[in-house]
Amino acid sequence: SNSNSNSGGGKKSGGSGNHVVELSESDFRSQVLGSNELWLVAFVAPWCGHCQRLKPEWKKAANELAGEVKFGQVDATENQQLASEYGVRGYPTIKVFPPGGDVENYESGRDASSIVEFAKSKAMANRPAPEVVQITSNEVFSESCTSAQICFVSFLPDILDTGADGRTALVDIQKELAEKYKSRPFGWVWAVGRQQSEIETAFDIGGFGYPALAAVNGRKKKFATLHGAYTLDSIQDFVNHLVAGRIPTGSISGGEVPSAVTISAWDGSDAPEFEYEEEFDLSDLDDIDLDEDSVKDEL
Repeated sequence: SNSNSNSGGGKKSGGSGNHVVELSESDFRSQVLGSNELWLVAFVAPWCGHCQRLKPEWKKAANELAGEVKFGQVDATENQQLASEYGVRGYPTIKVFPPGGDVENYESGRDASSIVEFAKSKAMANRPAPEVVQITSNEVFSESCTSAQICFVSFLPDILDTGADGRTALVDIQKELAEKYKSRPFGWVWAVGRQQSEIETAFDIGGFGYPALAAVNGRKKKFATLHGAYTLDSIQDFVNHLVAGRIPTGSISGGEVPSAVTISAWDGSDAPEFEYEEEFDLSDLDDIDLDEDSVKDEL
C-alpha cells in the first residue's frame, strides 16, 4: 500500500508514527536548504527493491532521532529536476544536508543503527559549542553555569597584569575546550579575580594566584580545583580525569552555590576595571573624628 498517497508537500508520510518528511521540488528549498537543522534525504523510486528495503530502516532511524535530525524522502521519478541537481543516478541515493554547509553523500550502512550512528555524530559535529561567558550577573551564572552538569569557572588576572591580548588568550583556551567537549553537558564561564569573591571562597580559589579554574556540579554541590598550570593541555587532562572520576571533589563550603554579584562586562579594552563603588563606603569615615569647622575652612 502507498502510505504517501495523501501526503502533500512537506507532510510527514505514513501517519503519526512516521517522522520521514515527504519532499518535492516545490518545498525542498524552504524545508531543507533554509533549515538550521541537519537533514538526511533519501532519493528513491517506487519500483526500486533496495528502496523498499531501506524504507522501514529509514523510518526507524527517523523516529529514533525525532527532534534531533530531520529525515526526508524524495520520489526522484516525480522530482527529476531535483534529483539531477544533486547528481542522483541510482536508487536509493542518500544525501546529507548540514545546516549552512556543503551537501555530502551518505556512504554508511543502510540499516537503522548505522544510519542513526552516522546522523548522531554528524549532528554533534554541527552543533555549536556552548558560549563562553563572563559572570556579569546571577542570572548569567545560573543560566550558563550552575544549570550545566559540570561547569568550568575560570578566574582571570586583573587586566593590568595581562592586558587585553593576554586576557583574550586565556578566554580562547576556554573557547577551544568548549568546542572540544561540546557533546558533553558542560558550561564555561569566567570572572575577573576578586570580582566574584563569594564564588571564589565557595570553590576554594585563592592562594594559588590567577588564572585559576574550578569545576562545579551545581546539582550535587560538589567542586574540584585545577592544581596544574592554566594551559590547554593541563586543563584537558583535568577535564578527562574529572570525568573519569579520578579527581577528588569537595563539598561547596556553605552547602549552596553562592549568588554572583552584578558587574559590568569587560569591554575588550586594556583599561583597568575600577570596581571601587561597593568597596568604599562613606560610613567607614564615621569613626574618624573630624573637626568640621576646620574642614570647612580648608575647603
